[in-house]
Amino acid sequence: MRIFKKTNTLEKQLAVLLPSADQACLAFARAMTQGHDATEKTEQFEAARIAAKYGEDSQRAKEARLLADRHAAEALHWALEQARASRDIPKPEPDHWIVFGMVLDAEGQRVGGARVTAVAEKRGETAHTSTNKDGEYELRISAEGRVRIQVSRRDGKAETLSKEIFQGEGGKLAYRDYVLPASTSYTRTGRKRR
Repeated sequence: MRIFKKTNTLEKQLAVLLPSADQACLAFARAMTQGHDATEKTEQFEAARIAAKYGEDSQRAKEARLLADRHAAEALHWALEQARASRDIPKPEPDHWIVFGMVLDAEGQRVGGARVTAVAEKRGETAHTSTNKDGEYELRISAEGRVRIQVSRRDGKAETLSKEIFQGEGGKLAYRDYVLPASTSYTRTGRKRR
């Protein structure tokens, strides 16, 4: 009995001292973002230095660019993790299920004003919303049926349809980030231009 009381008191003391799991994840993501940002800048500087010394097409310059690109991708990943960890989670609703997250372009930048649509297999569009200026969305879908999520730019030039099929269940939440493909435009001759 005495051990239980001591353990219970210790847990209460630690609960005050230690941050919640969400706060810990956010702090970790912030630290990783800062570390990768610094590494990315150093690697970009080093890649430019090596290219100037050995030439743009040298093997050393190519390897340095690959390393810099890898660090840039990791920095972006941790910046998105930081954004995800700091996002408020929507309150579940018994008669709807909610898909929420971010819409990004091919370069990893957030896309504001993108249209996010739930498309049912047999009925077509069942619900839609748009992303805010930060590329975040919250889509509320009625609890019945199987749907896919379709995301398109405001101008309709680039879109993506999820491969994942959601089976709706009231009161459930799903976090999903969607990446739009690079937009393409066509010349007068009908050839693709990027």
